Amino acid sequence: PKIVFLPKDEEFFRPLTLYSLEDHIYICLLAKYLVDLTDPYLNKSCIAFRGKEGQKIVGFNNYHEAIKQIIDYRIKNKDKSVYVTECDIKSFYDCVPHHRVEMSLFGPIKQDLSDKALNGVMNYLNSYCFQDAIEASTKSKKIIKWPIKELTELHRGSIPRVGIPQGGAISCWIANYVLWLADYLH
Repeated sequence: PKIVFLPKDEEFFRPLTLYSLEDHIYICLLAKYLVDLTDPYLNKSCIAFRGKEGQKIVGFNNYHEAIKQIIDYRIKNKDKSVYVTECDIKSFYDCVPHHRVEMSLFGPIKQDLSDKALNGVMNYLNSYCFQDAIEASTKSKKIIKWPIKELTELHRGSIPRVGIPQGGAISCWIANYVLWLADYLH
């Protein structure tokens, strides 16, 4: 893939991974397969990047519907408290350790995951790491933020291959599945 840098703000850039048309089509088809495979496992409260079956489980297919349901609930239950949680994990796509994704593939979906899909995910991971994006940004004089101090502390000095491509459909699935699995296991 080719890494390009899009402005994040006035000073910093975000790496975006561009694949060939053939690779992009394969990635989209693999992402659909993975989403359909894992939708039944995900919690009803997980609403991002769901497939058609997941949309049936959740009862809607986008954030607008989620907000509408919250407002409707609030109107019907004026005397009850409402708690809504939404968060953004700083530099999430840049910091996901590849070995964590690899380990997650041997979680609950292992028995249903085809060898071809497993190889596809592994090839996708191997096509990119954030350390390569940093090297490319240095050559192109584009500055990207990276929480190097936090990663060094977390991995006790030696940072493994980290980062999942931004711009590929499988990345959304990886984010959903890895976060769900972390929640499921703890």
